[in-house]
Amino acid sequence: MGSFLGALIARLLSSVVLEVLFGFFACAIGIFLLRQRKITPEEKRLPGFFPLTALGAGVACLANILGVGGGIFLVPLFLWYHMNEKKAIGTSIAITFLISLLGAIGYLFFGLGEITTSWSLGFIYLPAFAIIGITSYFAAPYGVELAHKLPTPLLRKIFAVSMIIVGLLMVF
Repeated sequence: MGSFLGALIARLLSSVVLEVLFGFFACAIGIFLLRQRKITPEEKRLPGFFPLTALGAGVACLANILGVGGGIFLVPLFLWYHMNEKKAIGTSIAITFLISLLGAIGYLFFGLGEITTSWSLGFIYLPAFAIIGITSYFAAPYGVELAHKLPTPLLRKIFAVSMIIVGLLMVF
């Protein structure tokens, strides 16, 4: 439901508002990851089914408003609840697939009849969809391999700095 709600809300917002929102969220997540202190397992545990479901719906909604898969929110969320970094990344990738799939269906549905640009199906621009999809399919195994080889603190810093850079580029 969060994915569909996010696609609907994004339809109502201007692209400038979406860019600035995305930029601020990306910077905030990057700063959070750089400043996060070490938490013992006793301090934070994943919440129960219903709170976790509500968090998931919120992440799916926000991710689809901003046009991202959800991993940029899920990884920090899982780290906040003291999940192992590599498990947090792997789990977020699996969930991101579902968020993206349902969001794409929402953007397809809500965009039918709205966009008359050639090569578009609803709000989905098919050439970009194909290029990003094919590239991701072939690049993903290398990303997984690299994530397993890099030390966890370095992986966290790379992700955090990347988020801040992308956020600043979107805002400015």
